[in-house]
Amino acid sequence: TLGDIQSAVSEYIVQQSYAPKWSGKNVPEWFRVGLTEFYSPALKVELNAPVLIASRSNGLLQLDVMAKAPAPNSNIDLWRSESYGLVVYIASQIGVDGLFKLASNAGTATSFEAAYQTALGKPIDTLLGSFGRWLFTNAAAGAFTFTVYQASTPSPTPTRTPTITRTPTPTDTA
Repeated sequence: TLGDIQSAVSEYIVQQSYAPKWSGKNVPEWFRVGLTEFYSPALKVELNAPVLIASRSNGLLQLDVMAKAPAPNSNIDLWRSESYGLVVYIASQIGVDGLFKLASNAGTATSFEAAYQTALGKPIDTLLGSFGRWLFTNAAAGAFTFTVYQASTPSPTPTRTPTITRTPTPTDTA
């Protein structure tokens, strides 16, 4: 199916672009899977609900659980949703280019935590709390509809445009 092809291409992009750099490094599985989803052109609106529900009940998976692939008897939908959500949260904080730079630097830094700290300017142990609060913003709802392949939205640039302001003049009153 088209979805299978898109998944295979996204996986190939991540494997070719980052796997050689990440070899022997402790890049968490949630980041690898979330980044792969990020490269997929398919919309991920359905991934928003599981993390929202989990966040409302303080049920988000901890980063140490997310660091490795989910166990067969675990909530795989939540794990997948949270891994993608964490990646789009990072992109919302440092931009898409910043996310790609973090992915690239994760292979050369002493640890993923150090690369994260450098990219975001805060320790990784603040990630889950910030992510849980961000989920309830309008920005988060929009982030789950984002695809890296959409055209950028240009911002208008300010220009000096003269504005004529007329001075009131007296008129005859009837």
